[in-house]
Amino acid sequence: ACLQHLNTLQDINKDDYKITLNTAVAEFCKSNQTTTDNLRQTLNQLKNQVHSVVEEMDGLDDVENSMLYYNQAVILYHLRQYTEAISVGEKLYQFIEPFEEKFAQAVCFLLVDLYLLTYQAEKALHL
Repeated sequence: ACLQHLNTLQDINKDDYKITLNTAVAEFCKSNQTTTDNLRQTLNQLKNQVHSVVEEMDGLDDVENSMLYYNQAVILYHLRQYTEAISVGEKLYQFIEPFEEKFAQAVCFLLVDLYLLTYQAEKALHL
């Protein structure tokens, strides 16, 4: 049902990358998180579409695109590319103030998990 509604929204707003992002995440969840490569490819395409590179995150536009970066970090986490996921997560953390509380918590929990997986517990204590 979720995918049907997203497809309907996509037909109405063809240029809205957030709908494409949500569709990709819904399909990833529907596949029991087995289509990691497909989701990663979609996220990379969307990043190129919004002309955003993690190293260039520096302000309000990036806050608006933060969900894209968060999903990228989650995919890297699932691929066990922890160092890359930490890099993306730390960039997100720099702009955590304007985020909604639940999203900010999700970013922090992801970073804590990543720090613990990479034996950097001392960094997790400061979040």
